Amino acid sequence: MITIVPLFVDDTETFQSAFEEAVHSRCDWIELRLDRALNDLDPFRLLEILAVLDPGDKRLLYTIRTDREGGEISLTDTEYKELVRHLCRLNGLVDVELSRLDHEEPLASFSNPEQTVLSFHDFDQTPADLDVIWHAMETHHPLVQKLAIMPRDKQDVDRLLESCRQHRTESRKIAIAMGEQGTVSRLWGDAWDSFAAFCTLSQSSAPGQLSLEEWLVKRTGKNGPSDGTNC
Repeated sequence: MITIVPLFVDDTETFQSAFEEAVHSRCDWIELRLDRALNDLDPFRLLEILAVLDPGDKRLLYTIRTDREGGEISLTDTEYKELVRHLCRLNGLVDVELSRLDHEEPLASFSNPEQTVLSFHDFDQTPADLDVIWHAMETHHPLVQKLAIMPRDKQDVDRLLESCRQHRTESRKIAIAMGEQGTVSRLWGDAWDSFAAFCTLSQSSAPGQLSLEEWLVKRTGKNGPSDGTNC
Protein backbone atom coordinates (compact mmCIF):
# COMPACT_ATOMS: atom_id res chain seq x y z
CA MET A 1 0.00 0.00 0.00
CA ILE A 2 1.03 3.58 -0.47
CA THR A 3 0.50 6.25 2.19
CA ILE A 4 -1.23 9.59 1.67
CA VAL A 5 -0.75 12.39 4.21
CA PRO A 6 -3.46 15.11 4.32
CA LEU A 7 -2.57 18.74 5.07
CA PHE A 8 -4.89 21.73 5.38
CA VAL A 9 -3.49 24.51 3.20
CA ASP A 10 -3.15 28.16 4.25
CA ASP A 11 -0.68 30.98 3.60
CA THR A 12 1.13 30.77 6.93
CA GLU A 13 4.61 29.60 7.86
CA THR A 14 2.95 26.81 9.85
CA PHE A 15 1.60 25.26 6.67
CA GLN A 16 4.92 25.71 4.86
CA SER A 17 6.68 23.94 7.70
CA ALA A 18 4.15 21.09 7.71
CA PHE A 19 4.46 20.76 3.94
CA GLU A 20 8.24 20.51 4.15
CA GLU A 21 7.86 17.89 6.87
CA ALA A 22 5.55 15.88 4.61
CA VAL A 23 7.92 16.21 1.64
CA HIS A 24 10.76 14.77 3.74
CA SER A 25 8.60 12.11 5.40
CA ARG A 26 8.16 8.52 4.27
CA CYS A 27 4.70 9.09 2.81
CA ASP A 28 4.08 8.65 -0.92
CA TRP A 29 1.42 11.25 -1.71
CA ILE A 30 0.49 14.55 -0.05
CA GLU A 31 -3.19 15.48 -0.03
CA LEU A 32 -3.69 19.24 0.08
CA ARG A 33 -7.06 20.02 1.66
CA LEU A 34 -8.21 23.35 0.23
CA ASP A 35 -11.65 23.88 1.79
CA ARG A 36 -10.41 25.65 4.92
CA ALA A 37 -8.19 27.98 2.90
CA LEU A 38 -11.05 28.90 0.58
CA ASN A 39 -12.88 30.41 3.55
CA ASP A 40 -10.02 32.91 4.00
CA LEU A 41 -8.21 33.29 0.68
CA ASP A 42 -9.19 34.44 -2.78
CA PRO A 43 -9.21 31.32 -5.03
CA PHE A 44 -6.58 32.82 -7.34
CA ARG A 45 -4.30 33.57 -4.38
CA LEU A 46 -4.69 29.94 -3.32
CA LEU A 47 -3.81 28.75 -6.82
CA GLU A 48 -0.67 30.92 -6.71
CA ILE A 49 0.37 29.23 -3.44
CA LEU A 50 -0.19 25.76 -4.91
CA ALA A 51 1.63 26.51 -8.15
CA VAL A 52 4.96 27.19 -6.43
CA LEU A 53 4.96 24.22 -4.04
CA ASP A 54 7.78 21.76 -4.65
CA PRO A 55 6.70 18.23 -3.61
CA GLY A 56 10.03 16.61 -4.41
CA ASP A 57 9.35 12.97 -5.23
CA LYS A 58 5.85 13.04 -3.71
CA ARG A 59 2.63 13.17 -5.70
CA LEU A 60 0.14 15.93 -4.86
CA LEU A 61 -3.61 15.41 -4.51
CA TYR A 62 -5.80 18.54 -4.39
CA THR A 63 -9.05 18.13 -2.45
CA ILE A 64 -11.95 20.51 -1.87
CA ARG A 65 -14.17 18.79 0.69
CA THR A 66 -17.39 20.78 0.98
CA ASP A 67 -19.74 20.84 3.96
CA ARG A 68 -22.05 18.29 2.40
CA GLU A 69 -19.15 15.81 2.37
CA GLY A 70 -17.89 16.60 5.87
CA GLY A 71 -15.68 19.51 4.79
CA GLU A 72 -15.42 23.16 5.76
CA ILE A 73 -16.84 25.23 2.90
CA SER A 74 -20.13 25.61 1.08
CA LEU A 75 -19.90 25.84 -2.73
CA THR A 76 -22.45 25.68 -5.50
CA ASP A 77 -21.89 23.04 -8.16
CA THR A 78 -20.83 25.77 -10.57
CA GLU A 79 -18.25 27.20 -8.14
CA TYR A 80 -16.95 23.74 -7.28
CA LYS A 81 -16.50 22.68 -10.91
CA GLU A 82 -14.80 25.93 -11.88
CA LEU A 83 -12.24 25.42 -9.10
CA VAL A 84 -11.65 21.83 -10.23
CA ARG A 85 -10.98 23.08 -13.78
CA HIS A 86 -8.27 25.38 -12.44
CA LEU A 87 -6.76 22.64 -10.26
CA CYS A 88 -6.50 20.30 -13.27
CA ARG A 89 -4.03 22.76 -14.80
CA LEU A 90 -1.62 22.23 -11.91
CA ASN A 91 0.86 19.40 -11.48
CA GLY A 92 -1.04 16.84 -9.45
CA LEU A 93 -4.24 14.86 -9.03
CA VAL A 94 -7.66 16.26 -8.16
CA ASP A 95 -10.26 14.72 -5.85
CA VAL A 96 -13.81 15.00 -7.23
CA GLU A 97 -16.85 14.00 -5.19
CA LEU A 98 -19.24 11.67 -7.03
CA SER A 99 -22.24 13.62 -5.71
CA ARG A 100 -21.11 16.64 -7.77
CA LEU A 101 -21.85 14.78 -11.00
CA ASP A 102 -25.30 14.88 -12.52
CA HIS A 103 -26.62 11.59 -13.91
CA GLU A 104 -25.98 12.58 -17.52
CA GLU A 105 -22.87 14.68 -16.91
CA PRO A 106 -19.46 13.23 -17.81
CA LEU A 107 -16.58 13.77 -15.43
CA ALA A 108 -14.53 14.95 -18.40
CA SER A 109 -16.73 18.03 -18.72
CA PHE A 110 -14.80 19.69 -15.88
CA SER A 111 -12.01 17.32 -14.76
CA ASN A 112 -9.44 15.17 -16.53
CA PRO A 113 -10.35 11.55 -15.62
CA GLU A 114 -6.70 10.51 -15.88
CA GLN A 115 -5.79 12.80 -12.99
CA THR A 116 -8.98 12.37 -10.96
CA VAL A 117 -9.60 10.55 -7.70
CA LEU A 118 -13.38 10.10 -7.87
CA SER A 119 -14.69 9.71 -4.34
CA PHE A 120 -17.81 8.88 -2.34
CA HIS A 121 -18.18 9.57 1.41
CA ASP A 122 -20.81 8.58 3.95
CA PHE A 123 -19.91 9.69 7.48
CA ASP A 124 -23.08 8.21 9.03
CA GLN A 125 -23.45 4.67 7.78
CA THR A 126 -22.48 1.97 5.29
CA PRO A 127 -24.82 2.22 2.28
CA ALA A 128 -26.61 -0.92 1.21
CA ASP A 129 -25.77 -0.35 -2.46
CA LEU A 130 -21.96 -0.39 -2.43
CA ASP A 131 -21.76 -2.19 -5.77
CA VAL A 132 -24.00 0.45 -7.36
CA ILE A 133 -21.67 3.20 -6.07
CA TRP A 134 -18.55 1.48 -7.40
CA HIS A 135 -20.18 1.05 -10.81
CA ALA A 136 -21.38 4.67 -10.85
CA MET A 137 -17.74 5.73 -10.45
CA GLU A 138 -16.60 3.18 -13.02
CA THR A 139 -18.64 4.80 -15.80
CA HIS A 140 -16.35 7.86 -15.63
CA HIS A 141 -13.07 5.87 -15.85
CA PRO A 142 -11.12 7.90 -13.26
CA LEU A 143 -7.54 7.14 -12.30
CA VAL A 144 -8.70 6.18 -8.78
CA GLN A 145 -12.06 5.23 -7.29
CA LYS A 146 -12.37 5.96 -3.57
CA LEU A 147 -15.19 4.82 -1.29
CA ALA A 148 -15.18 5.85 2.39
CA ILE A 149 -17.97 4.84 4.77
CA MET A 150 -18.80 4.73 8.49
CA PRO A 151 -19.33 1.14 9.69
CA ARG A 152 -21.78 0.25 12.43
CA ASP A 153 -20.20 -3.16 13.02
CA LYS A 154 -17.59 -5.59 11.70
CA GLN A 155 -20.02 -6.86 9.08
CA ASP A 156 -20.11 -3.41 7.49
CA VAL A 157 -16.30 -3.40 7.29
CA ASP A 158 -16.29 -6.86 5.76
CA ARG A 159 -18.96 -5.86 3.26
CA LEU A 160 -17.00 -2.79 2.14
CA LEU A 161 -13.75 -4.69 1.70
CA GLU A 162 -15.42 -7.55 -0.16
CA SER A 163 -17.13 -5.06 -2.47
CA CYS A 164 -13.71 -3.58 -3.23
CA ARG A 165 -12.19 -6.98 -3.94
CA GLN A 166 -15.03 -7.98 -6.24
CA HIS A 167 -15.26 -4.71 -8.18
CA ARG A 168 -13.36 -5.26 -11.44
CA THR A 169 -11.88 -2.12 -12.94
CA GLU A 170 -8.77 -0.69 -14.57
CA SER A 171 -8.88 2.16 -12.04
CA ARG A 172 -7.02 1.93 -8.78
CA LYS A 173 -9.30 1.56 -5.75
CA ILE A 174 -9.32 2.89 -2.20
CA ALA A 175 -11.79 1.45 0.32
CA ILE A 176 -11.88 3.09 3.75
CA ALA A 177 -14.01 2.11 6.72
CA MET A 178 -13.78 5.03 9.15
CA GLY A 179 -13.46 4.93 12.93
CA GLU A 180 -11.81 2.30 15.12
CA GLN A 181 -13.81 -0.56 13.62
CA GLY A 182 -12.36 0.21 10.22
CA THR A 183 -8.67 0.10 11.18
CA VAL A 184 -8.15 -3.10 9.19
CA SER A 185 -9.09 -1.23 6.00
CA ARG A 186 -6.40 1.38 6.66
CA LEU A 187 -3.69 -1.10 7.60
CA TRP A 188 -4.35 -4.13 5.41
CA GLY A 189 -6.71 -2.90 2.70
CA ASP A 190 -4.33 -4.14 0.00
CA ALA A 191 -5.47 -7.69 0.83
CA TRP A 192 -8.81 -6.62 -0.71
CA ASP A 193 -7.27 -4.62 -3.60
CA SER A 194 -7.34 -1.21 -1.87
CA PHE A 195 -4.06 0.42 -2.77
CA ALA A 196 -3.68 3.39 -0.39
CA ALA A 197 -4.02 4.47 3.23
CA PHE A 198 -4.49 8.01 4.54
CA CYS A 199 -2.22 8.77 7.52
CA THR A 200 -1.62 11.90 9.56
CA LEU A 201 1.52 13.82 10.39
CA SER A 202 -0.23 15.74 13.16
CA GLN A 203 -3.79 16.72 12.20
CA SER A 204 -6.45 14.19 11.28
CA SER A 205 -8.84 14.93 8.42
CA ALA A 206 -11.15 11.93 8.97
CA PRO A 207 -12.24 9.66 11.85
CA GLY A 208 -9.87 6.80 12.62
CA GLN A 209 -6.77 7.95 10.73
CA LEU A 210 -3.50 6.54 12.04
CA SER A 211 -0.33 8.58 12.22
CA LEU A 212 2.22 7.80 9.53
CA GLU A 213 4.69 6.58 12.14
CA GLU A 214 2.09 4.30 13.73
CA TRP A 215 1.05 2.94 10.34
CA LEU A 216 4.64 2.13 9.38
CA VAL A 217 5.30 0.37 12.68
CA LYS A 218 2.09 -1.67 12.58
CA ARG A 219 2.66 -2.66 8.96
CA THR A 220 6.27 -3.77 9.17
CA GLY A 221 7.58 -3.79 12.72
CA LYS A 222 9.68 -1.53 14.89
CA ASN A 223 11.64 0.35 12.23
CA GLY A 224 9.05 0.54 9.45
CA PRO A 225 9.76 -0.19 5.77
CA SER A 226 12.67 1.25 3.88
CA ASP A 227 10.34 2.49 1.14
CA GLY A 228 6.64 3.17 1.69
CA THR A 229 5.86 2.45 -1.96
CA ASN A 230 6.75 -1.19 -1.36
CA CYS A 231 4.25 -1.66 1.46
